Amino acid sequence: MGNDKDYLNSLATEIEKKPESFREEKVQRVEKKGVNLDPKIIGIIAAIVLVGCLLVWFIFFRAKIEVPNFVGKTVTDLGVWAKENSITASESIIMTQEYSLEYDADTIISQSVLEGTKIKQDTKMTFVVSKGADPDELISFPDIQNMDLDEINKWIKDNKLTKTKVTTVYNETVEKDQVINYELKTITENNFTRSSSLTINVSKGPAPAGTVTMEDFVKTKSWEYVENWAKSKKVTVTKTEVYHDEIEEGMIISQSVDSGKTIKEGESFTVVVSKGKAVTMKNLLGMTEDEVEAFLKGAISPVKEYKYHKSAKAGTVIAQSISAGNIVGKDDVLTLTYSKGLILLSEAGVTLEKGMLATDLENQLDKINADGADIYAGSWHQEGKVYSEEYGKGQIISYACLVNEKEVSCERPLEPGARISYIVSDGRKVIMNKANYEIVLGTDDTAVKKLFEGFDYIINYEEDSRDYIEVMINDNPVKAGQEITEDDKVSITVHVNASPNSSSDEEPIN
Repeated sequence: MGNDKDYLNSLATEIEKKPESFREEKVQRVEKKGVNLDPKIIGIIAAIVLVGCLLVWFIFFRAKIEVPNFVGKTVTDLGVWAKENSITASESIIMTQEYSLEYDADTIISQSVLEGTKIKQDTKMTFVVSKGADPDELISFPDIQNMDLDEINKWIKDNKLTKTKVTTVYNETVEKDQVINYELKTITENNFTRSSSLTINVSKGPAPAGTVTMEDFVKTKSWEYVENWAKSKKVTVTKTEVYHDEIEEGMIISQSVDSGKTIKEGESFTVVVSKGKAVTMKNLLGMTEDEVEAFLKGAISPVKEYKYHKSAKAGTVIAQSISAGNIVGKDDVLTLTYSKGLILLSEAGVTLEKGMLATDLENQLDKINADGADIYAGSWHQEGKVYSEEYGKGQIISYACLVNEKEVSCERPLEPGARISYIVSDGRKVIMNKANYEIVLGTDDTAVKKLFEGFDYIINYEEDSRDYIEVMINDNPVKAGQEITEDDKVSITVHVNASPNSSSDEEPIN
C-alpha cells in the first residue's frame, strides 16, 4: 500500500513539472445569444433552395433521352446515336450476338428498351446483334448439275452461302448458263454447310470469235441505239434505269466499259439509262391543278380524280397517293384527288321532280355518291299512308333537303352527307260515297273502270239473264261508304244479258 502512495506522489510531482498545455483541460460553458430570423426570410431561402434542387434534378438527373427503334439498323448507327447523346457505350450498352438468316451481320435484331422510352445517360440497355447467318448450319444440297445460272444464284442468295463461288467460262459443248461441273472442298454433299467451300463452273457458251472496241455512248446515244449496236457486235448489254434532271429520258448516263477499250464477243457490259426528270414529292394538299403541274415540271403525269368536299375549295387537291418525301418519275403512278366543292343538285344531274319514282332518284344519287357526295334519300318524314289523285302509287309527291338534321333549300349547295327526305304517294283512294256507289251498282262498265283507274283490278264478263255489275273488294261485296285503296284486291264482274229478247245493242268490252 505504501508503494502505491509513493507512485502516486511521484506521478503528481511529474505532472506539476509539465507545461500548462499537458495539464488537464478545463471545460467552461459559454452561452451565446440567439439570433432571431424573420420567418419571411426563412421562407424565401427555403423556396430558393427548393427551386435550385428542382433545376438541378431537371438539368442533370431527369430522364430525357428518347430511345429510337434500332431494329434493322447497324451497330454503327447505334454508336453514332450514343455519341450524340453523350452515352458511354462501354458502360451503358450491352450487346449480345446471335445468328440470324433474316438480318445481316452487325444489324440489330432486338433491344431491351422499347422505342420512345426516355432514359438517362447511364441507363443500361441490351441489344441483340446479328452475327449473320449461321456458318455451320447444314444446307440442303440441290441437284446443281441440272440447274441453270439463275437458279444457282437464287439458291446462293436465299441461303447466304458465303464461300460458294460461281465462275463462268467458255465451253464449246455445254450450253450457256448451264453447269459444267462443281467442286466441293474437304466436305461432301451430305454435310454441306453455309461456310463450306464450293466452286461452280457455268458455261458462257462457245468462245467469241473476236474483240469489240467500245464506243462512247454517254449523253449522245439512246438505249435503242446501244441495244442494236450490241446485237450487231455479238455482245450482251444490260441496263439499269435511274432518274436524271439533265440527261434526256432514254439517253445513256454511263457505261461499265469505257470508250476505246475492248471486250470479247459474247461478253457483256452494262449501261445506266436516264428515266428523265424526277421530283421529290411534297404535300400537295390545297394546291390547284396549275400549281401542281408547275411543281411536277412534266416529271410525271398524275391520274386525276374529282370528289365533292365540304370545306376544300373546288379545284384544289384533297388527297394524294404518294406521300411527301418520295422521289417520283414517269414510272410511278400518282393519283391526285381534287375537290369538286359542295354539291349543287341541279348541276350534278339530280332532278327533284314530282312524280319521279324513288328508285330513279336513288339511281341519280348513286352517280354523284361515286364522287364522294354521300347524299342519300328516304321517306324519313312520311307518317302513315298518303293518297293522291295526281300521283300514282310509288311516285314522289314532295321533297325536303336536310343538313345536320335541319331543313334547307334543295336549290342551295349541299355539303357531303346531306339527306333528301321525300313523301311517296300510296296511290288513289276511292270512297264509296253516294255517286260512286251508284256507279258500281249500275251497268256502265266504262264508268266503273274509270272509277278504279290506276288500280290493279281484275275484270271479267259473264253472260247472265240481266245486265248488272258486281264489284268485290278483297273477296267481299263493296259497301257504301267503304274506302278502297290500291293495296286492296279489286275484282269486277260485268254481267251481260244474253237473252234473245234483250234489246241491248251493246257488246261487252273485252
